[in-house]
Amino acid sequence: MFNNELSVLARLRHPHLLRLRGYCVHGARGFLITDLAPGGSLAKRLRRPGAAGATGTAAPPLDAAQRLAVALGVTQGLRALHRLTPAVLHRDLKPENILLDGDSRPLVADFGISRSAPELGGGSTHVSSRQMGTMGFIAPEARSVGHYSPKSDVYALGVVLLQLLTSRDAIVLPDDAPAGMARPKRPVELPAFVAQCLKPGRPPSDPANSELFVAGPCAFSPEVLDGLTPLALRCTDAEPELRPNL
Repeated sequence: MFNNELSVLARLRHPHLLRLRGYCVHGARGFLITDLAPGGSLAKRLRRPGAAGATGTAAPPLDAAQRLAVALGVTQGLRALHRLTPAVLHRDLKPENILLDGDSRPLVADFGISRSAPELGGGSTHVSSRQMGTMGFIAPEARSVGHYSPKSDVYALGVVLLQLLTSRDAIVLPDDAPAGMARPKRPVELPAFVAQCLKPGRPPSDPANSELFVAGPCAFSPEVLDGLTPLALRCTDAEPELRPNL
């Protein structure tokens, strides 16, 4: 895994991809030297106030402007991976693998199970392997038949976008359902949960949907909410062909 991550990181030059500065090997152990990300992981900044950042100090949750900047930056970083020759598939995009610099700008990180995919340049639509990644972020086609493609990374991106919108885990437990909304009988993945909770015929910004999304300084404007929510759900469509291109 170390050699794989080293080979991927050595190819990356983008403001939203973690930058490799060097490496060393001591006995059987390898160490990567990268830029410092003092903002910690996105996962910690999506939680309620009081979460600890990488420096050990209290890290407030990201506000709406910062969340929107993270969404854009992660999308740009992922697109840069897919546009490399050969393309690189991340295969484990999630908030824990998105780091924040001192200005809360995102850096896509942790390429331990990423894969260069020269097959995609030869006409193939996917690469095949055993299931890789984290439950809640793995695309349906990767779970069922082990097919990975840029569209499987888009699926994970869609889940991250929904987390930015709701501050909820990728798998929602029955006790986590918002007040006034139907409580699922069993754990459900976030895309299905959001789709089930949205009131039919009403935009995401409708007050009837307010309990589903983040509030206060974290809350998005109605225009952003009504644009980003459908986009995130499109990214997590069960059919990879129906997901948007980056």
